[in-house]
Amino acid sequence: MKKNMKRLIAFLEEYFSMIFFGAAENQIILSHSGKKKFYSYTQLKKHQKKVRKIFMSFVGGIVLLLLGVVIGPAILPVTYKAEIYIPSGRGDILIGNVSKNQATVIFKTLNARDAKKPLATKAYVEVYEDENLKKMVAKSEESDYAVTHMIPINNLKEGNQYYFQIVASDSADFSNAKKVFSWGEGKDPIKVFTTGEPIIPKCTTDEIRNMIVLQQENKESFYENAVVQQTDFTNVESIDDAEEATEEDKTLKISNVQNENHLQPQNKVQTIISWKTNFPATTVLEYSEGTNGERKKIVISDKKTIKHAAVLTTLKAGTVYYFKVISEDENGNLAVSKDYSLRTPIPKDTVLQQIAKNFKGLIFQMNQE
Repeated sequence: MKKNMKRLIAFLEEYFSMIFFGAAENQIILSHSGKKKFYSYTQLKKHQKKVRKIFMSFVGGIVLLLLGVVIGPAILPVTYKAEIYIPSGRGDILIGNVSKNQATVIFKTLNARDAKKPLATKAYVEVYEDENLKKMVAKSEESDYAVTHMIPINNLKEGNQYYFQIVASDSADFSNAKKVFSWGEGKDPIKVFTTGEPIIPKCTTDEIRNMIVLQQENKESFYENAVVQQTDFTNVESIDDAEEATEEDKTLKISNVQNENHLQPQNKVQTIISWKTNFPATTVLEYSEGTNGERKKIVISDKKTIKHAAVLTTLKAGTVYYFKVISEDENGNLAVSKDYSLRTPIPKDTVLQQIAKNFKGLIFQMNQE
C-alpha cells in the first residue's frame, strides 16, 4: 500500500512539474533524480507539450461544465412540463344530470408542480361495465382546454351500473396524461347506476354555479397551442339568464369588462379579457398594439352566451395594447364597449442580461470618475 502511494505521489509530482516548470528545469530535476526517461532534450519538450495539452483539455472541460450549469439555464429555454392533479374527493368530482341513459361528469384540473394552481387541459371520460376497467363501452368527446370540465356521457342503458375513468392532458396528443378512476386515495371506484339516481347525491345548481365561478376566477391556465380560445361555459346560460335581464330593459348592454395578464414560462404572455352581457350574445374582440398599431378584430364565438372570455397568447411582453369588446344578440342588436388599455408583464432579465447591465453600470461609473 505504501509503495503504491509513493508511486502515485511521484507520478503526480512529475506530472505537475511537466505542466508548471520549463523543459530545462525538468531536465535538471530528472538528472538529479537519476531517471533517464528521455534520450534527448527535444524528446522531453515533446512529452511536456503533450502533457500540457491533456491538462488544458481537462481544465477546459471543467470550465465549460461549470459555465453550462450556471449560465446554461439562462441562455437555453427550459421546457416546462406540468404535473396534472385532479382532486378526487366526493366533493371534487361530481356526477350530475343522471337519467336512464346519460350522466355528466364534472371535475377540475390543477398543476401539482406549481402550488396546485389551475391548469387548462383537454379531457375525456371512458365508460366501463366492470370495476377492473376491462370492458369499455363508451368514450366521451374530448373537451377543449379548460380548468373546470363538464363532460356529458350519452347513450347509456337503463338499469346498468357504469364505472368512469377520467383522462386529462395538457398536450393535444395526450402524451402527458393523468388518469383518475376512483374517489379519494382508496379503491372506491367512480360509478353511477342509470335509474335516474346517482350513487352520490346529484350536484345541485349551486354546486354547478360554484364550479363555474371557480373557473371564471382561476384563469391563470396556460393555453399552449392556442391563439384565441373561449372559456367553456357550456349549459350555464340557463342558470343566469333570469338574473341578468329584466322585462323592462331590452337593450343589449356590456358590463364588468376585465383583463388579466400572466407571464408564463419562456416569457410567453397570456392575456384574458372577459365581460358580461344582459342578454345572450356573440363574443368578439377588437385590439391593437399601441395607439397607431393595426386594429385586429377576432370573432371568438358565434354562440350566444351571457358570460364572455377570450384568451390571447400571442401578445408581446412589456407592451401596451388597446382593446374593446363587441357582442351581438339574436335580434341583431349590437353592443360595443369603450376603449380599454392594458400593459403586458415585463419579462425578467436572464443571468447574462443582469451581468451586462452591471457591467454597463460599472463602465458608466468609471467614465464619471
